[in-house]
Amino acid sequence: MEIQNNVYLLNAYKYMIKNLKVIFNFMKNNKTKYISKDVEILQTQLDNFFFNKKEPIVISLQGYWGIGKTYFWHNYIKHREQEDEHVYISLFGVNSLDDINRKIILKISDRAKISDKLQSFVGSSKVFGIDLSSAISVIDKKDFEDIIICFDDFERISPNLSISEVLGFISELKEQHKCKIVMINNNEILKEQDELYHQKIIRYGKENLNNDKKLLEDLEQKELMENIFGDDKKEKSKDSKQTNIRYILTSTNNYEIFEQFSEKIVDVKLRYEPSVDDLVNILKTDETKYIDFDFISKMFNTFENKNKKFNLRLMKQVVLKLEVIKDLLNSEEIEVSYKRGLIFNIARLVVKENIKSFKIRVSFGGLDASYTEYEKELFDLIYRHSFDIAKIKLILVEKSKQNKEWKAKTNLKEELNTKYFQYLYDMNYSDKEFSKEFFEMMENSEYDLVSLLSLGTFQWYIELLSKIDEVNKKKYEEFYEQKVKEYIEQNIDTLEKLDSFLANEFITTLNKNNELKKFYEEQKLQKQEEVVTSLTKEKIIKLIEDVRMNNTFFENEKILNGISYEQHKKWIITDSKYFENVLKLMKQLQGFSGNNPLQKFYDKTIEIYKKLYRKKQYKNKMEFVINHLNLKGLVNDK
Repeated sequence: MEIQNNVYLLNAYKYMIKNLKVIFNFMKNNKTKYISKDVEILQTQLDNFFFNKKEPIVISLQGYWGIGKTYFWHNYIKHREQEDEHVYISLFGVNSLDDINRKIILKISDRAKISDKLQSFVGSSKVFGIDLSSAISVIDKKDFEDIIICFDDFERISPNLSISEVLGFISELKEQHKCKIVMINNNEILKEQDELYHQKIIRYGKENLNNDKKLLEDLEQKELMENIFGDDKKEKSKDSKQTNIRYILTSTNNYEIFEQFSEKIVDVKLRYEPSVDDLVNILKTDETKYIDFDFISKMFNTFENKNKKFNLRLMKQVVLKLEVIKDLLNSEEIEVSYKRGLIFNIARLVVKENIKSFKIRVSFGGLDASYTEYEKELFDLIYRHSFDIAKIKLILVEKSKQNKEWKAKTNLKEELNTKYFQYLYDMNYSDKEFSKEFFEMMENSEYDLVSLLSLGTFQWYIELLSKIDEVNKKKYEEFYEQKVKEYIEQNIDTLEKLDSFLANEFITTLNKNNELKKFYEEQKLQKQEEVVTSLTKEKIIKLIEDVRMNNTFFENEKILNGISYEQHKKWIITDSKYFENVLKLMKQLQGFSGNNPLQKFYDKTIEIYKKLYRKKQYKNKMEFVINHLNLKGLVNDK
């Protein structure tokens, strides 16, 4: 039990240090400005109970877990210049009531009268090591009248100190010494702790005991990814059959004890209920101007769990992670939507909440929450507090450029449509004005109008301009042909891969213009020749092998059909491996009953075989080929 208690204290200590630093680092000289009127009312009530009345009182200051009750209390006392009359006692790490007594006596021992009494009692102004219960008895009750004692961290109370002891002591301070006391507590957390009666330690197999730390970290990361980013990341552990699970069982009833005792000693229950915006304002400083706090506020407002929604600690933890990516958030090259996406993904991992982005997009239209490009870096940030800034900046800057261009194209398209509908509905908007302004918009555009509008729409606009402004008809038609040719040149690789609707539109449009149709065929042929020319003989051999083994006839028909007759003939004569693979492919092609995608390649190869058969040095080899392919009727000895 002693070892278990020590482990508990060590973990609690680490937790307290981590989170108290989070809060107290934000305590500034300036008074915190709250938006919520509820906080102002609370401050007024505390003033009345503590400074306007003389009688002793016990106040329970309640609020959600992590909302910043401790921060509020210290800030409240500090700005009422009462710090010298205030004793703050964190129950974390306190092992006995003597520890609490010592803190109280040390605080009030500086007062002249009390110091004299203590000196006469112990013969020295030092109070360490004395019988504190006896020492406190020599101090008059009136000496405690101005002292405000704050008891905090009931949720982190040491197993060596029972809550009933503390509450009994508080009752004594009030009744016997006339103290004014505030208890900072969240009873729901005590209840949750009582219900959470076990801790689980996971170990993966005996052979992995030395790597527990890494395995536990990997497991935590995997579980967090599954919970936050959805079912697509869920995988069953390969080691699941080897998993050993060990439990440490504990049990407490602190919640019931606190409820029973507090009913007898608490005079007033007050709640600290700032808004999310209040908590966000606490985090704002001159050094954090690069952070979009409005966006953070919106995120936290979407939480249903109140202990997460109103949680200053979690907000601060998010801010600490954002400090690591400060350069990204400050970069003018990265669009706001990607910055918000970063904040969004970091926040939901810190808070461990599967925040739904659509709830935030209602207020913030620009939010790109995709994380796949920097998934590993996200976990480095969460678990190691490091982030590959250079790598992610390159990705987000490029995405920002693409998005900026997309927006510009979308705006141009909308402007063209708006201009057209203005012409359609405005009876005072003349043909001449419209044709001049509309054509200038298209002519001055740096973008591909065919891709932007679709070929059919672009053609329709040109036909409209040519109809209402016949004087400049030739100029419009030349502009149209120029833009379509540019489109064909830039997209020759993908034109034949368009879906059926777009492909039909494209072919139909080309059939109306012989010049464009001819240009398209020339570009297609040139592209095929460039592709084939760029491929080495070895690559062609591998391509033929792939066609044979994987039946990729249609995928590679352009390349194989595009091999020139002379090149094909040369490789058949000079390379045995090429010769062998071509022959095997030819045998396969004879099995096609319908349309043969490699018909040109097949016919070309047959012609080469026939010519080689007529040459004396190749005749015997070609006779084997012809017999193998059953082509005797296609050749003769003439």
